[in-house]
Amino acid sequence: MITNNGFLMEEEFVNALNNKDPNNLPNNLNYFIKQLFGVFIDKEAIYCELVEGSQKPDIKITYKGIVKYVSLKTDKAQNVHEEYIEKFIPYLREKGISKQTIITILLFHFGDGTIDGTGEKRLGYHEISLLLTERIKKANLELNSNKEFVKEFIDRCIFDGAIEGFIPADCIYDGTLEYGVFVTRKQVHKHIEAKSFSYYKSLHIGPLLLRPHARYTDGPIKNDRKRKVVVCYWPNLFLDLLYIFRRYNG
Repeated sequence: MITNNGFLMEEEFVNALNNKDPNNLPNNLNYFIKQLFGVFIDKEAIYCELVEGSQKPDIKITYKGIVKYVSLKTDKAQNVHEEYIEKFIPYLREKGISKQTIITILLFHFGDGTIDGTGEKRLGYHEISLLLTERIKKANLELNSNKEFVKEFIDRCIFDGAIEGFIPADCIYDGTLEYGVFVTRKQVHKHIEAKSFSYYKSLHIGPLLLRPHARYTDGPIKNDRKRKVVVCYWPNLFLDLLYIFRRYNG
């Protein structure tokens, strides 16, 4: 679910990079491309194009026959993944997440006292979080007890996507043409291995928090499908990626 700003950014990157001499790129893009492909030996052009469909990478960059796929984020973006609850829950079951934790996720998601969204009164974030405080604590312990699962989940949300056969992203770039930060899968994995995210009190898997796309607490349900979408978001994404970039070698 990409915004118009996202589309504009993708087009800006394509226009700035496609059929350009990498040596003549602006400083920020020159550094970014050099980190992706290494030192530029000659003046062979670089090519850039959009990746079609709702895949994790937004642009495909080619230089001297080498291809890199990049996921672009604006400097204010925090949402990194959206998925329908009816697909998300079977994924968790497949990974061995307990029935108790899955029920907690569903209760939190719908906020109406049911696990299928059929309740009449829907509570807001603070109300439902307070009501489910102990259940959420237990769920967070389980969801974050296995670093390998956390890394795999991060890959699903940021680099690979949830659909088999999707093109994986080689890195994520957050920022603008003039200034941005980029990290690889390997760097993010090192961050997951080194850090604890237990300071998050809301439902989370590693640095990613879970919430519904819409809960409609103050009125009628306007779009039932949006109510069934799980949003995975990374608070302070840009600052965290900047830390990861500076802290861990790619």
